[in-house]
Amino acid sequence: MQTFRLDSIPHQVPGTWAELLPAQFLAASPFLGIDTPGNRYWVLRIWCLELTDEEAYGLTAEQLWDLTQLVGWAYTKELDTGGVTEFTHGGRTYRLPLPQLGDTTAVEYGIALVYFRRFAHLKHPQPLELEKVLNQMTAALCRVRRPDWQSVQEPWEKQFSSEAADGLALELTDAPVGIKLVVMYHFICAQRRLDRAHYGQLVPADDGMEVLELLASLAADGQHGPYEQLANTGLFTLLSNLAEQARSRRAVGQA
Repeated sequence: MQTFRLDSIPHQVPGTWAELLPAQFLAASPFLGIDTPGNRYWVLRIWCLELTDEEAYGLTAEQLWDLTQLVGWAYTKELDTGGVTEFTHGGRTYRLPLPQLGDTTAVEYGIALVYFRRFAHLKHPQPLELEKVLNQMTAALCRVRRPDWQSVQEPWEKQFSSEAADGLALELTDAPVGIKLVVMYHFICAQRRLDRAHYGQLVPADDGMEVLELLASLAADGQHGPYEQLANTGLFTLLSNLAEQARSRRAVGQA
């Protein structure tokens, strides 16, 4: 933690993602997308709970500049959403995917990618339109805890259903936008890890539909099982199999 003093009174501000409480991450997420003085100010206020309104309003321009530099790392270091694992809204508990999408199925990833690309490429985005896409992306990626979770071995709904996802997206309409932004950041972080592992070359996507089309193509050739089985295969299992097949083809070509 970083410590600064105002009138000899110590105040602390997180200096790494790991030092943030989930609630602090969720509350600050709307201000983390773009580095501006205003956004830094609100991140500082959210992350430094000891800073009172009276103290904040009494800061000189020089003090304000110095203090907002303390949260500047959030705009230069790669986002790490690993500290946020679940959230509750409307009486339901939602679990975010593992940081590297290790528990995400191929179809969940494909649909989430469609919505992510749609969000990124809206030409004249309106707030309601942006939030609708975020609702759909959150519903595609997050698992809902079953009502009977205390008495079953697997308490989270696993099988993806487009109808259920559509219903959840509607229920998320009035959820805090910070929650949905954290899910998007979570997906971006995972996508970067996929790219570093060179898996992105296996499923290049301009609008996200390529992943769903790939599943349909693999099911059509009959060598990988029916579509439903493929769609609910773990993302990394599918990518690992495709990578192994690509290596085998290269080996045959070089022989």
